[in-house]
Amino acid sequence: MKLGVSSYSLYQEIKNGMSILDVMEWVKGADGEHVEIVSLGFDLTKSPQIAGDGDLNMRDILKVIKKSGYSGYLSIEFEGLEDCRYGTKTSLENVKKILQEI
Repeated sequence: MKLGVSSYSLYQEIKNGMSILDVMEWVKGADGEHVEIVSLGFDLTKSPQIAGDGDLNMRDILKVIKKSGYSGYLSIEFEGLEDCRYGTKTSLENVKKILQEI
């Protein structure tokens, strides 16, 4: 069984200054094998929630994850105002494209 952590679970810590690298180290230290990206912006009613299109700099986040040597699962959770199939598909396409470019 693989266990993991959603970045949203650590939202309060991230909001208070915990970096994505700190999140990765925390997951690794807790023997987690999965990180989930929740592309929540600062205001769910105003900003896009599609990974790569929202408030979060997904390119920088994915660079840090890749640089950390993390080799576990990476998943995407879509919780936006857009159509869920469109938002999920576009999020996946965006993250795949960014990972190929970095």
